[in-house]
Amino acid sequence: MAKELTREMLWESGAQFGHQTKRWNPKMKPYIYGEKNKIHIIDLQQTLWRLEDVKKLMASIAARKGKILFVGTKKQAKWIVKDAAERCESFYVNQRWLGGTLTNLRTIHLRVKRLWNIERQEKNGELKLLPKKEQMLIKKEKEKLEKFLGGIKGMKELPQALFVVDPKEEHIAVREARKLRIPVIAICDTNVDPDPIDYVIPANDDTSRSIAIITHHIADLYGDAMGLKMPEPQFKPNEFVRREGEDNRGQRGGQYDNRRSFNRNMPNCDYRSEGSTTRASVGPDRTGEKVASVAAAPEQSVPKAKVE
Repeated sequence: MAKELTREMLWESGAQFGHQTKRWNPKMKPYIYGEKNKIHIIDLQQTLWRLEDVKKLMASIAARKGKILFVGTKKQAKWIVKDAAERCESFYVNQRWLGGTLTNLRTIHLRVKRLWNIERQEKNGELKLLPKKEQMLIKKEKEKLEKFLGGIKGMKELPQALFVVDPKEEHIAVREARKLRIPVIAICDTNVDPDPIDYVIPANDDTSRSIAIITHHIADLYGDAMGLKMPEPQFKPNEFVRREGEDNRGQRGGQYDNRRSFNRNMPNCDYRSEGSTTRASVGPDRTGEKVASVAAAPEQSVPKAKVE
């Protein structure tokens, strides 16, 4: 059963942090609550409302026994995407998106068939009969095919929905899905153009905790709709994900995401609205003080600012 997602849970994961105000896409204005220190703050109530729409879509997909394709190739997303897809028995792409994965599925199936044949040869012991040099070449070919196609080798038909972490990064996948009229669900940061996205989930798409809490929630919604008995996440949303030397902070172009440093340098910023006594902690609480529930406050615990 999918756990209820609250604004407090999203807040503690850092989902509210957008990009610097100078890097925003004006089309994301309806999803922005305000700004603080030149960082846009995302309206988490909008995030929850959009997830309710996704829940209805999952019920519709489950009724048709359809599958979802999870896509996230960024370093801080790839292992979360793989874990979430495997939990709900769906498909995933967490390495470079191969052009034509959706629009040229027949060719992809030929490469998948080659992967199956190599695995069969290994199982039957046929590879051991070949010269060592040829064995080595075939094993390298298998590793490459497994790397790029391992998450979709059981996908015999087009998915009923595409879930994307950062549609700006995965624009080719989004374009292919749009061409085939496959619904696109995406975590959209404040620098994203939401127009090509059917189900916009406004949230920080650069930190592991924010990505994990939303991605696993999507998997839970689908699993519930399908009646699956799902295991616990291998990479839990309340933990920073570290794989392949990944830093806790999102990276863009070799530079650390300054939103995380903002989070660390100001762990207990007082985001009080006028007349409010509620204090919300930004990021991990380092004073031992319990983080105030944003849902309990009359408004999101950020002073509303004019977005120009």
